[in-house]
Amino acid sequence: MKRAGIVGAFVTVRADENGIELEGSEHGRLRIEYGAIERMRVEVYEGRYGTRYFRTNLWRGGIHEELTLLPMSKENGAYAVTIRAIATVLLREGRGGRVWSGSSAREAAFVAALMATVAAVFSGLVLLDRDDFAGPTMVVLVCGLWLLGGAIAFYLLRRDWPRPVQRRADLDSYLPL
Repeated sequence: MKRAGIVGAFVTVRADENGIELEGSEHGRLRIEYGAIERMRVEVYEGRYGTRYFRTNLWRGGIHEELTLLPMSKENGAYAVTIRAIATVLLREGRGGRVWSGSSAREAAFVAALMATVAAVFSGLVLLDRDDFAGPTMVVLVCGLWLLGGAIAFYLLRRDWPRPVQRRADLDSYLPL
């Protein structure tokens, strides 16, 4: 935001029929027309204790650095209204392929690989702890652990993999209520 000349502890975002305007709490203002938005990705991720965090990244034409919008709090209804407004305009203009949901492909693959690694390490520890590891019970247990880890990794990969939003209603699961 500082590179764009927007300075302050928070940024106010307003959406109208032609674009969005970002204004810093101290000074600076940036206007982005909807036609200049190359891509928009809306994501939600869960923190500790089930806390949900929301984030929207905007890529503008000719600018390689993404612009990240975060709500001030998870109950911030203005964030959801603004993101819905931007997505609605892009979908209405037939540019729905520019509106995406999910995390980045790198983050999604990392989480899935981490889950598969945890399952592999855990099954390895189970095998090392046993003297009779060739027994049929251990084979079933290890296969079950691998299947469980693979299923969880597949679920996480499918849930978090970035994909285009087809309808505005698909976007609602990525926004605060």
